[in-house]
Amino acid sequence: VFNELRNETNGYATYCKIEYTYSDGSDANSTEATDTGSTFDTVSNYANPSPEKTVTKVAVWLKGYNSDYYLEAYERNTRFRPLDLTPVTTADTYNVEATLRARTAYETVKVITLPAPEKLEGVMNEIRRANTGTAYCRIRYVYDDNTTNDASTNTTTSETYVPMWYDNPQKEKPVKRIEVQAYIDTTNPTAYVHERRTSILRRPYHHMADPVSYVTFSLPQYEENSTHFKVKIDATREAGDEIWFALLDGNETKTYAEADFEKFLPKVAPIGKPKKLRIYMKPAPLTNNPTTAISAVYWTSNDPKSVWSGGPWSGSPSNITHRGFRGEHFSEAVQEVRYRRHVTPSNVSPHRGFRLVQRSN
Repeated sequence: VFNELRNETNGYATYCKIEYTYSDGSDANSTEATDTGSTFDTVSNYANPSPEKTVTKVAVWLKGYNSDYYLEAYERNTRFRPLDLTPVTTADTYNVEATLRARTAYETVKVITLPAPEKLEGVMNEIRRANTGTAYCRIRYVYDDNTTNDASTNTTTSETYVPMWYDNPQKEKPVKRIEVQAYIDTTNPTAYVHERRTSILRRPYHHMADPVSYVTFSLPQYEENSTHFKVKIDATREAGDEIWFALLDGNETKTYAEADFEKFLPKVAPIGKPKKLRIYMKPAPLTNNPTTAISAVYWTSNDPKSVWSGGPWSGSPSNITHRGFRGEHFSEAVQEVRYRRHVTPSNVSPHRGFRLVQRSN
């Protein structure tokens, strides 16, 4: 509990205690606070002697200087702080602002519980003071083995928010909870410390049990009748890493193994017409500085009947041996083109191709 005290005459003391009544029917008094001022300019704090018990009522007891009847004691702005703060999850920690008024010892103002223990580089936030004093803030790391460690303290006298960094003292230990602790070095009732935008920074490639990165590309949509496709990448690799890919069509996804790169593959269900290509990368296990990287991605899609075996894309289907065409090249006489003819790869002519024809009556 905390409040503000003053006396009728400056230099004469006002004394105050808080009586705590608990749910088990017992009660206990706090330590005594004293104020000798005649104005409300200091916040007094009263520790609960039995914080493990549930409090049902608090009573404020006042005493004037030397029990003199002609000097009145005054009290106002009686407030309390719960022992357990409402936990803040990682989903909303960035948006929650914490405020602490005129406390000269560290208080926990925000608790962040991670969904699962993770290895962290550190924590970032923003702090500021209001009106007077110096604002102090630190981060207490609670690890999955229930040990704790406090990051170094940051301070500011700025009235506007200042970004701060709190390095994790034990980066190799997974963190399960973060406690933001703050105070301001004055009991002036107008003094506040404010904290916001608490953000955790995970250790690179240690933030998940299966750390995967990916990059997604939109595919061209003008090829209406393509039945097959091929994906090729240029990449820097290291032993133990993994790269694979997937096709996306709306909410549908078809995943392909690393062995499927540089192969002509049929488009199969559930993908009708792929809209996006996604390349996945996973670094080698226990690698702090992975070198796996993609420098280029190639995509082609068409009807394999128009692709020559042994052409620029290796691995073409072996049964691609003929190409259909109508008419002859420009140096030959005009012929009817009502019939389809075929030519084998060995008889390909550079002259064959598109030509203008005239419909006969």
